[in-house]
Amino acid sequence: MMLRARGGPKRAMAGITFIELMIVVVVLGIIAALAWPSYQEIVQRGRRSEAREALSRLASVQEQFYNNNKAYATTLADLGIDSSLTEHDYYTIGMVVDSTFTYELSATATGVQAGDTACSVLRLTNTGAKTPTACWER
Repeated sequence: MMLRARGGPKRAMAGITFIELMIVVVVLGIIAALAWPSYQEIVQRGRRSEAREALSRLASVQEQFYNNNKAYATTLADLGIDSSLTEHDYYTIGMVVDSTFTYELSATATGVQAGDTACSVLRLTNTGAKTPTACWER
């Protein structure tokens, strides 16, 4: 029986070490930490389109109501809208009618969209004024 000497030929190492694995995990963690806020901002901007679309559609319905009744509707129910939430519940729709000739529609962020502090409330008036302006840009 032949014994191998202590300083004999070395075998090639296979696989990776635990330290190498941890370095990869740390690098991936850093990349994820840098990318996550940008991703969240893009998602929030995408959800704003739901509010813009809902307000534009509601303004159109309100104008049709005005054409038929010579006054703006004072409630969403008057317009045949049974829910104040947008399609995916990211915004709550509100309406303020100051007189029979002016109105302001608003979409207030709720739920997961409430973190969108820059555009937490979007507004549209009967004159077509849209605020905040930056939130209406695509």
